[in-house]
Formats: sequence, C-alpha cells, structure tokens
Amino acid sequence: MRNHPGPSGVVTIEGGVARGKVCAPPSKSYTHRALVAGFLTGRPYAIHNALRSEDTLASRDAVRALGTDVRASRGSQGLWILRPGEPRPGGPIRIGARESGTTLRLFTAVASLRAGPVTFFGAPSLARRPMRGLWSSLESLGASIGRPQNGASLPFTVCGPIHPGHTTVPGAVSSQFLSGLLFALPTLPGPSEIHVRGLLVSRPYVDASLHVLEHHGIRWKVRPEGFLAEGHQVYHGTRFSIPGDASSASYLWALSALTGGDVSVTGVPLDVPQADLALLPILEHLGAQVSPGTDRIRVRGDRSIRPSPFVADVSDTPDLAPLLGVMASFVPGTSRLRGIWRLVHKESDRLRGTRDLVRALGATARREGDELVIHGPPTRSKIHLPGLEDHRMVLSAAVAAAALPGPSQVGQAEAVAKSYPDFFAHLRSLGIPTGPGGEP
Repeated sequence: MRNHPGPSGVVTIEGGVARGKVCAPPSKSYTHRALVAGFLTGRPYAIHNALRSEDTLASRDAVRALGTDVRASRGSQGLWILRPGEPRPGGPIRIGARESGTTLRLFTAVASLRAGPVTFFGAPSLARRPMRGLWSSLESLGASIGRPQNGASLPFTVCGPIHPGHTTVPGAVSSQFLSGLLFALPTLPGPSEIHVRGLLVSRPYVDASLHVLEHHGIRWKVRPEGFLAEGHQVYHGTRFSIPGDASSASYLWALSALTGGDVSVTGVPLDVPQADLALLPILEHLGAQVSPGTDRIRVRGDRSIRPSPFVADVSDTPDLAPLLGVMASFVPGTSRLRGIWRLVHKESDRLRGTRDLVRALGATARREGDELVIHGPPTRSKIHLPGLEDHRMVLSAAVAAAALPGPSQVGQAEAVAKSYPDFFAHLRSLGIPTGPGGEP
C-alpha cells in the first residue's frame, strides 16, 4: 500500500493503534467569525493561524466580494491579511457560499447592512439548508429579500440597509441565524434587541460568537429571552488568533480511545468556548483516561476496560453525532443520542447517515422519537462505505475503520478538505495505515 492516498477518490484504512502527538488544526468556526469581525473593523486586520479549508475559503471569498481584500502572508503560514478597498457602490454583488452554512448565514446578516443588492448562491446541498427564519428577521428590520420561487434556500438576494429595532429569530433551527445578527446589529445607529423564540440550540457556537465580539469591544446584554445591544458600536482591534479546533481534535481523541492508543493533541485551549469539548467526558465511557495539560489534551485508551453505555444530547453539538454513533457502536449495551431532529438539515441527512454507519459496523440503530438508540458492539471486521461524501461522515467512518481489523473503505478523500484537510496525513503520523481506494 502506498503511503499517500491520491488527491481524490476512495480511501482505504487498516486497523491499528494510534500513538503520538498532533497539533490541532485551526478552528473552522473561529476562522469564519474572525473574517466577519475583521471585515467589520473596516481597517487593515490580521488573522493568525487561520484554517484554509473549503468552508473558510467560502467566507474569505465573501469578504472579497464585499470589497475587502484577503491575502495569505507568504512569510507566515496561516496568517491572513485583510485590507479594505474602496467602498463598493450600490450595484449588485454575488457571493458563492459553496457548501458552507456558516458563510451563508453570517454573511447574509452582514450583507443586509449594505444599501445595494447581494445575491447568494452555492452548492445544491446548501440550497436545502433552512434560511426562512433569518430572512424574516432581517425583513422585520427593513431588508428586502428576493426569495427563490421553488421553496429552496438558494439563490436569493438581500438588499438593505437594515435599521435598528426589535426582531425575533427562531432558536431551534440554527444558532447561525442568531450569530449573524449578533455581529451585524451593534453597528447600526441605534439600539437593537433580539428575541430568541423557543429553545436555543448549539448555544456553545453562540458563545463563540460572543467571545469574538467581546475581543473586538462589541457588547451585548443577555436578557431572559434574548439579547440587547446599544447602537453606534465600533469594532476595535487589528488582529485575532485562531485557537486549535476541538471539532477536528475530537476525531483524534476518539481514535485513541477506540484503538487503545495514546494520543496528545496540542493547541486546543479549554478556556475558549468550543462545543465539541463536550466529547471529553464521554470518552471515559470507553475506558479512556483524559488528561488535560497546559499545552495539550492527552487521551489514553485501554481496551481491557469494558465500555459502558452512555446518553448524549447532541442539541448543542450536532457535528459530534456521527462520531458519537460510532463510539456507541463499540459499547456493549444500549446507548442513546438525544436531540437528533436537526441532523437531517446538515450537508447530508446525518441522521440517516449515522444510522447507516452504525449498521455498517454490525451494531443496531433505531429511531425513537427524538432519540437514536444504538446497541453495540460491532459484529463486522471491516466496513465498506466508498460512497460517503459528507466530511463529518467520512471522518467518523475513518475513526471506526481504524478500530477494526480492516481494511475498510470509508468514502471520498477530498471530502475532508471542507474542514480538516490534513486528517489522513495525521492518521498516518499516528500509525494508522491509509491508502488509495481499491477493493479491500
């Protein structure tokens, strides 16, 4: 087997024991948010340790389309420099969001600050992502939305400018609706209030937005049912440093636990809001020992310890659901994933995808209301899922494959470029054999 899979195509993974140290890739969530904040400063701005992935490049392109140049520094890896150009006139602007829901939601709110039309388009999978709640909120503040006639979410046009005032946003569909408003509204010439209707899901991602806003001197007051901000606020600061990504690190930590390995991931701070840090206590159900340090988080697996079933609510951590499904598959007994209804609105139907991945392992999965009930352990020695294209599904399947004797096929190599381009290289560095596709 060759050492490197090709730039595209099916990946084959053999079982192994993961050992070593990896520096976490930069956070995708924080790179998006830093691009928004950097654009809103209206000044030259530096993003240190930026993640270059398909999703973050979509946000970079959005910033460029709105008139601010973004260039990678040749002298420093991961340094992006933003330089505002001349203000764009009121003519039409087009923003291609690719497959990035975060780009779509955050920059729709930002574009509504502008007096001219901005048209958004993207991949077919993005056209299935909900947008109505954000559109309605912006319309209540004076924006005009040219909605698609076919019931899809793309393409559409937003034309501002919005004005300060009171608006309502649904909390149970996507926290990105709220995050977009949190970034945009404080710059308006007057106070604004956001009422969050219903349960607010993915609250840690809202906390990440508030963390970035606070860094730039933007203040929101938290109310029982929403948020209140004064207007005329100005984004201060000229730089932001991106933390290591807990979402990407979660696959490495689970890999160590499931293979009986010993993996340390550096660069993920525990004092910066990140939703997927919630994985760490669940790893103990697999018999793993989690040791946070000042510069790394170490996870040591122990296959001699019998795993115990667990219950996890993924309402705040939807990206973890496929990986938690894999983990539950390796546990003898019945585990439950709660808050699963939102999974159907991701890049793919991740509720169905998680269920199919569990069944591919030979474990059982069934839906009971808002729960996915999983009964392990796996009964197969390898998995054959060459058609996977959703990055979270490919990453989760790869972790499962490494814990099996193998060899397994786990989907399209290029899929991970959306969030974790170096994933397969990191697997190899930890001693997990990977290679190009081919019948195992």
